[in-house]
Amino acid sequence: MVRSSDTAISIKIIFFRKMALIALVSVIFWSLTWISFEYAEFLAESDSIRKLYLESQKSILKTEVTNLISYITKVKNSIQNGENRDQSGDNDHQRCQQNEDDEILQRIVYLRFGTEGYFFGSTTAGEPLFSNGTITRGGQNLLDLTDPDGIKIIQEQKKAAEQPGGGFVHYRWKKLDSDQPSHKLSFVMSVPSCNWIVGAGLYLDTMEATITAKKEALKSGLINKLTVSIFILCALLLLIFYWANHIARQLHRSIFTFSSFFEKAATDMVTIDLHKLPFREFQEIASGANRMIIEKQLALEEKIKLEQQLRQSHKMEAIGTLAGGIAHDINNILSVIIGNAELAIYDIDSFNPIFKNIEAIRNSSLNAKNIVRQLLSFSRQTDEKKIPVNINGIVRDSVTLLRSSISSSIAIMTELTPEEPFINANPTQIHQILLNLCSNAAHAMEEKKGGVLNISTQVIEADNQQNILLEVEDNGHGIETEIMEKIFDPYFTTKETGKGTGMGLAVVHGIIQNHHGTISVKSSPGHGTTFDIIFPFLHEPHMQTTFPTQGELPTGEGNILFVDDDESLAEMEKEFLERLGYIVTVCTEPEKALALFTADPEAFHLLITDMTMPVMNGKELIRKILDLKPDMLVILCTGYHDKINESSINETGATRYFEKPVDNIEFARAIQELLIFHHKSGFTVKTDSDFHGNPES
Repeated sequence: MVRSSDTAISIKIIFFRKMALIALVSVIFWSLTWISFEYAEFLAESDSIRKLYLESQKSILKTEVTNLISYITKVKNSIQNGENRDQSGDNDHQRCQQNEDDEILQRIVYLRFGTEGYFFGSTTAGEPLFSNGTITRGGQNLLDLTDPDGIKIIQEQKKAAEQPGGGFVHYRWKKLDSDQPSHKLSFVMSVPSCNWIVGAGLYLDTMEATITAKKEALKSGLINKLTVSIFILCALLLLIFYWANHIARQLHRSIFTFSSFFEKAATDMVTIDLHKLPFREFQEIASGANRMIIEKQLALEEKIKLEQQLRQSHKMEAIGTLAGGIAHDINNILSVIIGNAELAIYDIDSFNPIFKNIEAIRNSSLNAKNIVRQLLSFSRQTDEKKIPVNINGIVRDSVTLLRSSISSSIAIMTELTPEEPFINANPTQIHQILLNLCSNAAHAMEEKKGGVLNISTQVIEADNQQNILLEVEDNGHGIETEIMEKIFDPYFTTKETGKGTGMGLAVVHGIIQNHHGTISVKSSPGHGTTFDIIFPFLHEPHMQTTFPTQGELPTGEGNILFVDDDESLAEMEKEFLERLGYIVTVCTEPEKALALFTADPEAFHLLITDMTMPVMNGKELIRKILDLKPDMLVILCTGYHDKINESSINETGATRYFEKPVDNIEFARAIQELLIFHHKSGFTVKTDSDFHGNPES
């Protein structure tokens, strides 16, 4: 077993090494910081020297060359005025011009400025004129004169001189007293009257001596700072050695306290006594460790809660997947039932006793259609349009569904207003509200071994307008006052695992707000809960209340290719459409439908196809049909497809989109509108005898 004294010694050594390293790094960092600062200052000053020097030299060059141009102009004017012209009477213009140029050169060749500044000149064609006190006229053409860096000096000077007011040229050239080229700055301007380019230049190496002296001063300063840094390092090391023993003893006591704490904290709820720790930092760590123990327990409880929520979420996702999977088949079955019921209604007089039976079959099937849509709401986000809804009807449908899903010990009572309480709403979402509130109420009453669930509607006056009050009341255990404000928060629940629909009151609250309504709650622990929901009353709703006779259905003419793998559904739709006046060819296999269309694309005016079919789905069939006939009219129908809806219909190429079971009235109207529009552009209706081959039946 390691003795405490050995541990203390080890701590001292480790601490001393760490502190010594920290001190060394600190001094090095301090030294490098000062060095970097000085070097940066040197670079800045060097750049400043170069910049200021360059600007001053540019100004001098520009001024001197400008003065030279003025002097040349003055001399030329003097010569042309006859003050110094040769009086020999020579009328040869070219000879006169040459004489003028020679005289101007004689006057300007010896002009200089400063200690090293001189002028130079050449013609625009590159012929030399003068340079540095010497007339060079008649020498070799300098147009291709190049410096060691490849710069065409005379050509660059010509470009600069052509600029308004002249320009600067940088290049390298040898001084008179040196064989090494030096950087040179020249300013040149043109003399249009003589076709000359004149300029002045200076070598830029004058400032290098100043920069070199600055570097030497910086080097001396750096050496001094390094010396100071070494002395400071030694002093710090001695100070650290003195304090190491004292701090090591305090560290030993603190580490022992922490070690004991963590050994016990693994199994027990323990805390650290902050007064036993000498350092404020250790006290803060201990305080955090104490909080950690408390938060650990809270986190464990939260983890269990989140796991329960995750399992519930997976359960609802599985329900949604199952609903989506069976929706297609259920909707196909409902389409056949509804369609055949409607065909039978057309064939029977309304006074026939069988008429009411068939109408009941149709209405029940339509209710089943709405229930399927409710199930689909679990598997996808829908944004269906709001329509006029009789809220009494939704209450009745919801009660029917609830009776089969809640305990028989709970009685469901309804008290519905005799008026027609219409609201503008999404029926599926109103169903969700009722199912969620009633499910919560049922769970609350199950703990009391039964109870009564009351659902009522009435028309009330509020805010100077008529509203619909929907009330859901139970006599369950009620809601505690302290959690009343939290019940609409997301994920808040007091239910056990496996209870509830998973929708949450937060979703209910959001749906009601989206319908411009309000929700309030009254509850008394032990006596039950009442939810009051208020919706704006919808006056004069536009709804179809009677089923049209066959003579009232939209009719038309045209050749329709109908494709659906459900033979019963296909035959029913064929009979329905033929009654409306259309010629219908039915195919239950999409590949055969494609072959039939390929044989004579102009034989058909409209394609109606299912989405989900074996071998080839509706989207693929539409694409191949449109490849053959781009202007083909297409209606896409589907029992359920999670990637197809009204917003994405354009991607499929279809003209219209219907979800099964289709509303035959809307279906007939859509077909009529499409074919009437197409008829205006011209088409010929073909009879069955015009087709090649036999269509499927």
